[in-house]
Amino acid sequence: MDVDFALIGHQESWQAAADVIAVLRGSGLAPIPHDEIRDILPWIPPRIVCHVELASITGDTARGVYIDSFIPPDRLEAAHLHENLARVRAAAACAIDLAVITFAVLWPKGFGWSHGGYEFLLMWTLIMFAITLGGGGPYSLDRLIGREL
Repeated sequence: MDVDFALIGHQESWQAAADVIAVLRGSGLAPIPHDEIRDILPWIPPRIVCHVELASITGDTARGVYIDSFIPPDRLEAAHLHENLARVRAAAACAIDLAVITFAVLWPKGFGWSHGGYEFLLMWTLIMFAITLGGGGPYSLDRLIGREL
């Protein structure tokens, strides 16, 4: 899989969660009722939900993935902090695995992104780590340790 970046997120409403699950199941199956989605969503591990390809006006492209952490919308408050941190860590592990694989492929091509190098991946990796450390609101590392990084 040739990927330049990964985004990690979660759904903030039950309807959005139902929409993601419907896409994952495919269009040939009937939608799952919302009460059943409330039962199964906490059991879904973080996973790649979709692939994204972006193009610049110069014709360069970047390929990425969206990794959903599948945190249930009614568990976003601070009372579920430890459970949610575990889910975010699992999603981050997925992104790190992806980054390691991509780095192993892109490193020999050099730094320049326009030549298939690791420049773009490095930028997104640094952004993901910055968000992991300080940008996750109630689930950020700086909030957990009680000190801004």
